[in-house]
Amino acid sequence: MPLPLQDAATCLVCGSEGQKRGHKDGFDLYRCPDCSLLFVFPLPTAPLEIYSKDYFEGSRQGHGYADYDRDKETTVPAFQKYLDLIESAYGRKGKLLDIGAATGFFLNLARQRGWVTAGIEPSDHAAEIGRAKRLDIQTGTTENFVSPDEAFDVVTMWDVIEHVSDPAQVLQKVHSLLKPGGILATNTPDSGSLWARCLGMNWYHIGPPEHLNLFSIRSLHHLLNDSSFDCVLTTKIGKTFTIQYIFQILANRQKWQLWNFMSERLTNSALGQLGIPINFRDSVFLIARRRV
Repeated sequence: MPLPLQDAATCLVCGSEGQKRGHKDGFDLYRCPDCSLLFVFPLPTAPLEIYSKDYFEGSRQGHGYADYDRDKETTVPAFQKYLDLIESAYGRKGKLLDIGAATGFFLNLARQRGWVTAGIEPSDHAAEIGRAKRLDIQTGTTENFVSPDEAFDVVTMWDVIEHVSDPAQVLQKVHSLLKPGGILATNTPDSGSLWARCLGMNWYHIGPPEHLNLFSIRSLHHLLNDSSFDCVLTTKIGKTFTIQYIFQILANRQKWQLWNFMSERLTNSALGQLGIPINFRDSVFLIARRRV
């Protein structure tokens, strides 16, 4: 996907000049004074390169998961809650496209509930695992996605929009993939939350080059409105994470050897796989409807 053209630290949502807020892992971060978007500038030259096999199996490069499918097992209740809200908002089941589908963990749950599913995933390694589950997952991005003849009823993006270089371009493509009145469901870290503002640059969701654009609710609503979507639900939904995964995220974000040591020690232990429910109210779940 081509990078958006930027010769200055301007907000990709509203165009205001960003104010520098800090430096992390070799990247400068800026906050928009008008819509509160927190963003990386300049953008990495090859943002998709980190989504290798190691991202989904090992996390030895400081990004991703020790075992993606295993780590996602504890999030099943959250995914089921997402589907409950989607089905309530749309009124029926239909065709669902998951952007950033990874190994198809969520798609498999949706398929079991009666949805006709498809996915897009930039990592061929992860997409191949999904295809082995007999899921329809194309390797690539929204830019090169080959759409079927009929549009989708629902598009989902779970923990995705913060990873993309040009979120406005992605939402324009999502709009074109949806039927009139179709819905987009997404969740993403909330950079305007109390927890995020209290932690500042130590907030664990600040993790370039993975997370490039961190939205506040205001900036996300702004972007969706400009992309011809009407927000119909905005809420906060917690998730359950394994103890090992919590330490791994801390190791990835804060680079402390203690967190890395604890993550490695707990990787294959029963204690490490114990699920802990967490809701710091610093992630937002949102449903928006495509305007006709």
